[in-house]
Amino acid sequence: MTSVRNTIVLAAFLGGAAAASAAPVRHAGEWETSIDGGKPLVACATHDTVFDKNSVPSAMAKVPNAKCTTTNFSNIGPLTTFSIQCEVYGAHMVSSGSMTQTGPDTFTVKSHTHVDGGALKIPNGQSIPMPDQDMTMVSHRTGACKPGDRMMSN
Repeated sequence: MTSVRNTIVLAAFLGGAAAASAAPVRHAGEWETSIDGGKPLVACATHDTVFDKNSVPSAMAKVPNAKCTTTNFSNIGPLTTFSIQCEVYGAHMVSSGSMTQTGPDTFTVKSHTHVDGGALKIPNGQSIPMPDQDMTMVSHRTGACKPGDRMMSN
C-alpha cells in the first residue's frame, strides 16, 4: 500500500535525513517535502539532526511492529546510499536508495521497496498488497519554523 511505503520513507526523513556531506545533517527549520510530485508536506525540525546508519532504524522504531536494521550506508560527496531490512507485522521488507544533495538544504531521495510475498499482514488478520514500489521524495528547507507548523518527531 502506498501509504505504508510513504510512511516508511517519510519516517526516515523525519527521523534525520538532510543535505549530504561527510555526515549529512537536516538543519533546524521548516522543511517542505513532496513525494512522487504530490502535495507538499510541511514540518518543523526543532534542531539539527545527523543522518547516519542509525537514523532509519531509530525513526522506524516509531512505526508499530517495525523492526529495522541498516545493511548498507555510505556517504561520498553529495551522494548517500542506503539499504535497510525491516520486519513489519511479520513480513520481510527491503528498501534501498540514494539521497543526493541538489542545493543548499535541498535534496532528492530515490528509493525502491520490496516486500517478500507482496503483502503485509495487519493486526486484524487481513493483508495489505505491497507490490514492489519506486519513490522519489524532494525536500528543501524553507526557513525558520512558523507558528502552526507540524513538529517533526526526532
